[in-house]
Amino acid sequence: MARPTEGAAVAAVSRSVRPAPALLDLFEALRVAHAMRDRHGMRLVRAAIARNVSTVGGAS
Repeated sequence: MARPTEGAAVAAVSRSVRPAPALLDLFEALRVAHAMRDRHGMRLVRAAIARNVSTVGGAS
């Protein structure tokens, strides 16, 4: 069951382009998350690195 606000949110996000963070910044964030033993943060940053690499490197 689709929610009416979900469609509006997806439409709003697709209208704006957000620049991806630099890989060095992402790896620094991963280092900090690791130092703080933040497993959830490490998972999020790893996913962001994977997205960044796939868009920059051209691999699918």
